[in-house]
Parts: sequence; structure tokens; C-alpha cells
Amino acid sequence: MNRPTVIVMILATISFTVLSSCGPTRGNKRGQSNAHTPTDTPYQVKATDLSGTLRIVADEPSRPSDSSTTMKGWLFIKGQLIGRLPIHQDRMLVPGTYEVRAVVVAESPQAVNYWTVVWPEITIEQGRDFTLNAKEAIDDFISNNIERQGINYARSPDPQKQVRHITLNQFTDSLLSEASNDLPKEWQSFLDSPEWKTVSGTADRLRMSPPSRQRVWIDVPNELGGSREFDAEQIRLLAKRLSPNLGGWGSPTVSVDTYSPPSPNDQQRLRAKIDQLAGFVHERQEWVQKNLDGMIKQLEQAPEK
Repeated sequence: MNRPTVIVMILATISFTVLSSCGPTRGNKRGQSNAHTPTDTPYQVKATDLSGTLRIVADEPSRPSDSSTTMKGWLFIKGQLIGRLPIHQDRMLVPGTYEVRAVVVAESPQAVNYWTVVWPEITIEQGRDFTLNAKEAIDDFISNNIERQGINYARSPDPQKQVRHITLNQFTDSLLSEASNDLPKEWQSFLDSPEWKTVSGTADRLRMSPPSRQRVWIDVPNELGGSREFDAEQIRLLAKRLSPNLGGWGSPTVSVDTYSPPSPNDQQRLRAKIDQLAGFVHERQEWVQKNLDGMIKQLEQAPEK
């Protein structure tokens, strides 16, 4: 008759032992009691205790005197796009060394040029602030070509946008024959260029796997801003920069030699050849633009993150 009572007593003993072993143990050493005391409270870690702050002061680049030119800039940390200038914000970062770069693009009706300013080693310390005043370094480089110690700089070379003018005369036939031979070689040289290879490779990758957000990484040389994340607007500017000029044969101007003009039939024949060369160039320029427009569309349709 006493068996049920014995079972209850055993279960009670087991419960007490388990509960006792689950008490607070933080800071206890072997052999010390686990008894709870009023001072034994959880230690709360704040994000600011484990990070440092990068205080960014980056205004828009100064406006050029030429009203037809627009200036746009972007800021990156380790190649990751932070945003379009101006940027005034504090960013908490894990202590360590960071590369910060500013890429400024000048767009005119004729060309697109790049200026790149890189702070290669900004050290973020725990619990400390680091203020980055970017505007002066950017403006000094663009306006006065002043380079400061500890900062890396790059500038894009002037684009080779040749203007083609043709005077119809007795030498035009040989000129057009030479152009017919040279244009396919110039086109192949463009396709083999490192800039186009990396951009077209990125376009192929996006077609196979659409982007998950509105930016994509492209490994371009420092003269074009360096390896970094591109958004749709940066790709639009890159497309204008990379559009193949191919010797200016896409939009040549034509005049007739006043001293020894070809016959009307020869003029018509020569103009037809010029139109064929221009058509060759237009087809390839449109193909390049179509590839980059596809990238722009995919980024604009991606989720905004």
C-alpha cells in the first residue's frame, strides 16, 4: 500500500536535483556554488561597445564652369555602394581597416570622364569616431590636380572620339577601301579589350541569373573608377564611355573637292560606300548599347535592397 508514496518521493528528488543544476553559472569556477545572488545579472553588450564610427562628410563635387557638363559622384566602402553624393552620415563598422573610394563622373554631350579618389586604409577603432571629409580631396584633384599624401588617385584618359571628314576627290576610293579593311580589325580590338570583356561577361551572367538587388559588381580598371558595385545610372554612363567610335566612321561629314570634283555618278557611288561603312559602325554601336540597356533594365526591375 506504500509503493505509490515511494514513487512520488523519488520523482520529487530528481526534479530538485535537475533544477538545482540549471541555476546561473556565469563567472563560476569549478567547485564554486551556483547559488543565485541579487548581483548575478546578465551582461548587456551594446553595438557601440563593439564597433567604431565612420563619420562621412561628402558633398557633391563642385559644378564645372561649362554648363553643358554635369558632375555626379558615388561613395563606396570596400567596393560596396554606399550611395550617391552628397552623403552625410555615421556608419558603425567592426574595428578594422577599410578602403573608401569616391568616383566622380563628368558627362558632357561629347564624352564621359572619370575621377577616382581612394582612401586605401582608414582604420576604425572600437568606441572611436573617424571623420572623413571627402569634398576637399575630391575638388582639389578635379579642379587643380592636387594629390594628397596617403590618398590614391586615378583619372580616365581623354576618350579617343575621332571626327571623320571626307572630301570627295580622286583619292576617296582608296581611302574607303582602306577603311573597309580596317574597320573589322578595329571592331575585334574593341571586343578583345579588357573593359569590354569584363562588362560583357557581367551582362551574360545577369541574363543567366537575374540580380537579387539593384546593383552588380563589375571589375573595371581604376581609370574607370575601379572594381565596385554599379547601379543603373553608373552603367548608363559606362555605356556612353565604352561606345565604340571606330574611327569616326559612324557619323562622317562629307564635302566635294572644288578643284577636282568627281563626276556626279562617282559622287553617288562614293556616298553609297560611305553609307555602308557608317551602317557597319551603327550596327555594332547599337549592339553594344543593347547589351548594356539589358543590364540597366534588369537592375531597375530587381528588388530594392
